[in-house]
Formats: sequence, C-alpha cells, structure tokens
Amino acid sequence: MAALLIAGAASKVRAQSSDSTTAPASTSASPSARPVRIEAKAQALLDRLIQALGGQAFLNSKSLTTQGRLFSISSAGEGFVYFDSQTQFPDKRRLTYGLSKKTKPIVIINNGDLGWEIDRMGMVHLDSEDIRQWKFSNRYALENLLRLRIHEPGALVQSAGVDFVNNLPVDILDVVDATQTQIKICLEHATGLPVEVRYRKWDAEINDWDEYADDYADFRTFQGINTAMHIARSRNGRRFSELYRGSAVYNESYPQKIFEDPGAPQ
Repeated sequence: MAALLIAGAASKVRAQSSDSTTAPASTSASPSARPVRIEAKAQALLDRLIQALGGQAFLNSKSLTTQGRLFSISSAGEGFVYFDSQTQFPDKRRLTYGLSKKTKPIVIINNGDLGWEIDRMGMVHLDSEDIRQWKFSNRYALENLLRLRIHEPGALVQSAGVDFVNNLPVDILDVVDATQTQIKICLEHATGLPVEVRYRKWDAEINDWDEYADDYADFRTFQGINTAMHIARSRNGRRFSELYRGSAVYNESYPQKIFEDPGAPQ
C-alpha cells in the first residue's frame, strides 16, 4: 500500500473534458523574466483568504504534525490506515502508516528530490515517478501555493467570478504559476476559507491533461491557524484518497535526521 500514500500514485483515469487537448503553447518570454501580476480584486480575495486561515500565524508556520486516518484507492486495493505525519515546509515529510498500531508500520520519507521507504523488508529508495508525484502535489498544497507559488516571477492571479462547489457559493481565483500550470482556488463566499483547489498538468507522454482537485473541509483552529481536518483528492474526476486528521500541532522542531537517508552511515 506504500504507493497509495505517495500523492498521485493511484491509477490514471482519463476523463473526457470539454477543454482543449492541445499542448500548452510556448511563450516568447520566459515566465521567470516576467513580474508577478495580481489583479486588485484578486488581491483583496487573497488577503481575505490568508486572514481566514490565520494571517501571520499561517504565513509564518514552519512545520505541521498531524495524526489520523487515511483512505486510499488504487489498482492495488483500497482501505483505511492510521497515519502519523511530520511535515517541515516547504518540502520535507515523514509519513508513518499501518493497518494497526500493533503491527510494524511503513515509513515514507520525502526530502525535496530524494525519497525513501522503510518497511519490514528493509529500506528502498523511492522511484522517480513516486518522487515526481510527491513534488507535484506538494507544490500545490495550501501552504506552498499561498506562500510561494503565487509570488514566483511570472505568476498571474486574477478574479474569475463566482460559482458553486459542493453546494456552497464560492469566489474563484484563477492562477497561472511560473511553470504555466493553471490553478483555480475556490473560496467559500461566507467565510473566505478554501473549499477546493483545482490544477491541471499537461502529460506529454499521453498527449492529454491530468486534472486534479483537492477538496478542503472541517476547518478547526490550532495555535491560531484554521486547519482543514478533511482533505479529499481526485484526479481526472475520480477520488483516490481522503485524509481525516484527528489532531494538528504547528511549529514543532524535528531532528533533521528524520528526513535524511535512513541507510546512510551514522
């Protein structure tokens, strides 16, 4: 089940889309050479969103420790596991999970471009696809999206009107980031909190788009930060994982060795 827990490791299911299936066109200027552009109305929505999440407490948080249950679906099977997670923003994570706390758990470590898995058979390096999927999904996690992505050179943020998501009226922000990934951030109109983040990535191997949606719900406040306790992830219209957090603690200090190669000499 280890592959289920690497973000995006579920089997690919291609949904028919009304969007064009033409590959993204190249632009004359490199995105990194263009300034950040945020429309005035979009900036107001972003300011409201950040305040709803906790303002400076959200922006300045360094780490997040959570526990709970994870439900995953893939070609390998489906089911609930318990998990303990230590995340150090922006790109380090240690995820421990298992069917029961009485059995030996599986540990997945992500550290930027590196990754490892430890189970009862020993330690292996994560393959390049697992790491690629982790990096892509982590890139658009709320903390990284709102603190890093929208401020990178070449990013464009615009207001895109209103809609309904999960039967809630939402304000929509359209974002194109520095890598030209298209993102929609849907904010509950009543609270300013995120309801859903949609993003799409061109897959050159199959000449089609991958469409992702991360749904956020059941917000609770920990240390001044509004935290989604339920996160559901879908790809191409098919849900493949749901995270149910039971607790959350911010700004714990971790020994850096928990994110390092477990097979390296001590």
